[in-house]
Amino acid sequence: MPETVLLTGITGFVGLHCAAECLRNGYAIKGTLRDLSRRDEVFEILEKEVPGSTSAITLCEADLLKDDNWDDIAEGCALAMHIASPFETHPPKNERDLIEPAVEGTLRVLKAAAKAGIRRVVLTSSMVAVWYGHPPRRYAPFTEQDWTNPDGRTVSAYTKSKTLAEINAWDFIKSPEANGMELSVINPGVIFGPNLGSQTSASAEMIIQLMNGTMPGVPRLGYAAVDVRDVAYAHVKALFVPEAADSRFLCAIDHVWWREIAQVLQAHFSRRGYKIPTNVLPDVIPKALAIVRKDVRAVLRDLGAERHIDNAHIRNVLGWEPRILDEMVVAMAESLIAQGHIKTPKKKKAA
Repeated sequence: MPETVLLTGITGFVGLHCAAECLRNGYAIKGTLRDLSRRDEVFEILEKEVPGSTSAITLCEADLLKDDNWDDIAEGCALAMHIASPFETHPPKNERDLIEPAVEGTLRVLKAAAKAGIRRVVLTSSMVAVWYGHPPRRYAPFTEQDWTNPDGRTVSAYTKSKTLAEINAWDFIKSPEANGMELSVINPGVIFGPNLGSQTSASAEMIIQLMNGTMPGVPRLGYAAVDVRDVAYAHVKALFVPEAADSRFLCAIDHVWWREIAQVLQAHFSRRGYKIPTNVLPDVIPKALAIVRKDVRAVLRDLGAERHIDNAHIRNVLGWEPRILDEMVVAMAESLIAQGHIKTPKKKKAA
């Protein structure tokens, strides 16, 4: 009998890819979702990705904010991936609305896993739990030893939620209540790659705006990037590689500017009629937009910031070899076009 992996947040961008990667590697899946109304969608997507896998998938309704069902769901699972986490495009009025679900939900899953005798949990954290709250001009690359200062002046509610959730997870693993359970943490950068579900991610929304022509240019922003398929690969390897226990992994290629992403899109899609802006907007424009748009206000802290990372640890321990930027960006754009999120350019009328 294949071992069963408890996988939270199976309907999400990362969750669907992790579920598919688990199935390809011979694991059975017990996936959680907040609403079983999306059950058929999940089965359809995973059957397409991994034909014949339906019998290895069980779906359960569960809420990270409630104790209901978690002990029963964890029962019979040998391993777990905790991927589900709240995310808000717009900063919440009260940061506790984002922090408490992230922290409490993580602890709720870990406690249920420990009670069920699960031997290892792979937690999806983020690069935002690594590189905020530090001096603005840092030239040394970030490593797994670096942590975001949750009390830093420019730390957002989302960043604080991811950081505190991971900190609390590590604290729990060291406690007697963990019952010897192991923890491995994956810290992805900004995630690109093919979109499988009906929902879109924050990175997908940026691609959509660039491709649909709703952006006059690109802001002076940049982040460490990664393909969702490489994120899923890292999660599955972290389930069973012995050296992955009690370790975190920076999961991304090095810093890329949004202008580079726009240039990739322009090079691949301009011949199909898409007009992608590659000019860099002066900082004054996003600063002015931030007065009326909360989503823009949230990224002002990153204008001009260039943060480099050292991903040697994940390469050495998990045998991780990431895709290049072109592949991950084009794959995401193609999937969004196929799903109808990106409009087809109007053909010019013949003279």
